[in-house]
Order: sequence, then structure tokens, then C-alpha cells
Amino acid sequence: MAVRYRLPGRTLVALLTIFLFLAPAYAGDVSDLSRERQILEKTVNDMIAKGDDVASRDRVNDIFRLGDILASETKYDGAVRYYEAGLKLDAARYEYQLKLANILENTGDRKKAADIARNVYLYAEDEQLTQEAERILDRFDPKIKTSLDGEDIAPRKATIANGIEIAIVPIGTPDNRLVRYLEGELRERIGIRFSIAEAHLEQGDFDRPYAASYVKDVYLKVRKSLPENIIRQVTSDSRMSESDMLTHYGRLTFIRTLLSKGDPNDLRQFNANVEELSKKGQHDVDRFVAKVRKAHPVEETGRLKGFLGIADVDLFAGDAHFVFAGSVKGYGVVSYTRFKGSFYGEKQNRPLMMARALKQAISSALFILDIPRCTTPNCVHAYPNSLTEHDQKSTEMCSRCRERLTAYIKING
Repeated sequence: MAVRYRLPGRTLVALLTIFLFLAPAYAGDVSDLSRERQILEKTVNDMIAKGDDVASRDRVNDIFRLGDILASETKYDGAVRYYEAGLKLDAARYEYQLKLANILENTGDRKKAADIARNVYLYAEDEQLTQEAERILDRFDPKIKTSLDGEDIAPRKATIANGIEIAIVPIGTPDNRLVRYLEGELRERIGIRFSIAEAHLEQGDFDRPYAASYVKDVYLKVRKSLPENIIRQVTSDSRMSESDMLTHYGRLTFIRTLLSKGDPNDLRQFNANVEELSKKGQHDVDRFVAKVRKAHPVEETGRLKGFLGIADVDLFAGDAHFVFAGSVKGYGVVSYTRFKGSFYGEKQNRPLMMARALKQAISSALFILDIPRCTTPNCVHAYPNSLTEHDQKSTEMCSRCRERLTAYIKING
């Protein structure tokens, strides 16, 4: 007879749902759009009429959805009205800024469309959005983009040490504007030559699926919440040993065995999460560093002192949940994925993303030049234990790191 474990209330379900990574999406047949529009029009119009911005902000997706439906029906005046209403509540929804800009351009208000595209070009983190904004700006006046590049791309002039260079190596398809920005800023702030390698390195398949972290987190929460006698019973029923619980397969089997004795919906939801999260994951920064090293060997007596890889993927090292970068003498890799507000479900903020990436790139470049980690908390070369600590760091080197860099340039320049 199957054993049904007694769990404390809905504790297990609550634990599992904490780790849901997926957000609900709109779905519907085209034939249902008219009915959906009618329902949304009443809901949205009532909400807007009340003037409660806090409540409206919670339902802003309904406003944007109504704009999408009207746009699909070529009712552009209505689409513009609701897009603008939604953006008044959540201006950082850059995908809707561009939808609004495209309608305005197509209906004759090209100047307003260009003004919107300018802000997207400057502040959106997603390169696809900035590329679309660039196309709108080019159609309006190509000189606008050139002037904007001067705001966030062109470096200030710097005194460059002869004979020392670090090459930036794109891994995968990182944001081109960000790569060019880093090239110029690193040249200025470190005082040596930086260049960009023409060939990109392939990033390859991820090394650790998010499913592994998800299963581990759920397992640890479950172990913490359940009585020891139930844990022993589940372990026995799953035919797993304690040593098996150190592996992904062991933890996965333990959780499935536990859930099989409870509500079938919990098991289905868990399996669906595992399947979805198996399609996404992290890359091993040590593998990336080795990849850069293999593709670009450094000659000790040469002008090139190292290579700095730039990627837009989530990185990890060893047992660490994540890392921003990894470096050894001569080689380093930086990812800006976790420097994006969008990674955390927050507003996109391109200037902040670029500032974060610059700090990490400076620190990684110093490692490439064999300058050790700094102990001054606000130095750009100090170790940050979190993104908050990273943000608190300066973009400048402390006097000790500057002295070490100057000495290196004097010897090798």
C-alpha cells in the first residue's frame, strides 16, 4: 500500500512555489481578441477614471495589452492612448516605448518618435531594443545617433603607455556598444592600449542548468522543514543513500518520491519547472578563461600582455552560486548579465549596467596584469561579495593599486 506522508499544512507547496521562475503570459485565439478588448476596455477605463496610480501600476500589463489589441486592429489612436497611459505608470517598459514610437512614426509624428527612440537608445539594456531604436533614429536623422555615441561611447583622451596592450575578446554576441565603451574607458583609466579582437569566440552550451540549482534549493528547504523520520522514510523509499543526496539525481529522486505521495498537482508542477529550467543555465567561467587562453596564447616578450573576454551569460565557478568574472595572469572573462536590472525583474538601466561592467572590467584587467586583489573597500579592485557592494565601489583605483600599475607600466611599457 502506498505511503502518504503527513506534511505540515501546505508548507511544502509554499516552499516549492517560492522557486517558480516562470511568469504568466497572455494567450488567446485571434477570434477571442474582440471579446478580450471589450472586457479590458471596461476594466482599464474604470481603473484610469479612478485615478489611483498605485492600483493602476499593479495592473499596468492590462493597459499595455489593450494597446496591443488595438494596434493589431489598426486602431492606432486608441493604441497610442493606452500605450501612453501605461508608460505614465511604468516609463521603463522600453518595449512599449518602441511600439509607441513605431506607431507615431508611421502616423506622421516622426519627431516625437525620434525623441522616444533616443531615450531607448540611451537607457535600454537589451541590445535588440537599442538596435530598433537606432533604426528609428537613422530614419529620422543619422546625426542624432552619432551625437549620442559621443555621450556614452567616445572616451576622453588619455596618455597611453607604449608597448603594452590588452585585447578584448567578444564571447558569443555581447552588446557591441558596451564592448566599444569598455575599450575606450579602459584605455583611459588604465593608461595602456586596448583593442577589440575581430573574431568572436563561441560560448557553447551551458555547463550547469538552472534546474540543478532549483532542485538543490527545493531539496534543502524540504530537508529543513520536514521531521527526520519522514526524511528517513523518503530516502528509503527512493532507494537513495545520504551520499546520493550530494548529487543532482539523488535530490531529484528524493523530491519526486516525496511528492508522489502527496497531491499529484505538486509533482506535475515540480516536473514542469525542472523541464523548463533544464533549457537554461550558467557557464563555467574557468572554461571560458581556458577557451580564451587556447584561442589567444600570450607571448611573454610580446606587446600583448593579455586578453579580456566579454560575455552576456550567467557565470559560475566551482560551488559558487554565481560570479561576475574570472581572471588569472594574462587572461580574464567578464559577464555583464547580472549587472542588468532586467535580470532581477527590475527596471532596465543602461548607464548603471555600463558603470557596473566598467568596474568589473578594470578589476579584471588589473588581474591580467598580475596586480593582486586590493584590501581597500571602495577601490575598484576590491572584492565585492554582492551586487550592493559592487555598486558601492568606486571606478577609481586606490593609491596602492595605482602605484602597482605605474610600476608595471614602467617596467613593461
